[in-house]
Amino acid sequence: MYKVTNYKQICIIRFFLAGFESCVFSGIHLILLRWYKKEELALRTSFFVISGQLGNLFSSTLQSAIYTNMDNYRGLAGWRWLFIIDFLITLFVVAYLLIFFIDYPEICHPYLFTKEELELAKSRLPQSPETKFDWTVFKRVVGRWHWWLFSFLWVLGGENESFATNSLFSLWLQYYNYTIPQRNHYPMGIYGIGAFVNVFFAFYIDYTGAKYHWRTGIVIAIVMVIASILMLAKPYTASYVFAAQYLGGVAYGGQTVFFAWANNVCFDDLEERAVVLASMNMFSNAVNAWWLILFYAADTVPEFKKGNYAMLATAIASGFVCGLIRYLQVRDEKRAPLVDAATNEVMKDLDLEESIESGENLKHEPNIVSVRTHYSS
Repeated sequence: MYKVTNYKQICIIRFFLAGFESCVFSGIHLILLRWYKKEELALRTSFFVISGQLGNLFSSTLQSAIYTNMDNYRGLAGWRWLFIIDFLITLFVVAYLLIFFIDYPEICHPYLFTKEELELAKSRLPQSPETKFDWTVFKRVVGRWHWWLFSFLWVLGGENESFATNSLFSLWLQYYNYTIPQRNHYPMGIYGIGAFVNVFFAFYIDYTGAKYHWRTGIVIAIVMVIASILMLAKPYTASYVFAAQYLGGVAYGGQTVFFAWANNVCFDDLEERAVVLASMNMFSNAVNAWWLILFYAADTVPEFKKGNYAMLATAIASGFVCGLIRYLQVRDEKRAPLVDAATNEVMKDLDLEESIESGENLKHEPNIVSVRTHYSS
């Protein structure tokens, strides 16, 4: 990137970058549930997620320092030096991941853990049903509400992050001629709030037994409604704008809340869980590609009027979707014991029939009548 001279070169590089990194976010969420229980997952998810916000904090500091101390050093602009330094940091990250990145406990690198530790990791987790990666995956995914609603929820959740991810604060600061160091430093508070909220929500979810993801989702929705109203009410007043933008960091909490929630709900079907997590990220990015242009164009600064109304819509809608998901989740949890009981009765009947056909001596009362009851969810 430090050598680019035109827009086309940037597009080509960004295309390949997106292709290589596209599986990372969803893939790590998928792996986490193979190491942690449901009531442990949210906190571990938050530790992964906040690396993004902490990275933005570090990046803002780095950008400011490079601009101040290295702009035009050896004839290179400060932003070119930034990409050179990013490259050097990335080399270290790649080396670290090649050595220490873990897979499932069943296929983990043997030099990372002892056999006893891997056995402990597998034995401490509840056993999920065996599922197959075949053509039935399509029916299992599309035929359940999980894929539809969680994908839609993260489309909304991703757009709830628009204040931060689309750099509205930086554009507003630039419009009012804040200095470049100020434009780099002031948005750092958004990422700090995002990191704090992710960990705080995660503690609450795990402490309450992974039952109340929906509550934190509704809190995010309410906060983003307030932030939107502040921006609509006083878009030219610094105190209102600063408050609204910092509140916008709360939306980052959805990364922990919604992905951990989807992980838990889809626990019983590994392939469905993989598709759901990947689809959440995919659809969110696909929508954001044009959402930004439609509602948050740079020429709408400082009011961002269309964007603020769009934020109101996505925030309110995300709250309703959280409520709907919770309703369906509770409904399925109530049905589960009935389905399990029906399945056990069917298996007992099948065992009884097989025993009779094989001529085994059965010890049972003479007037047993086998009644097979079928339940459908």
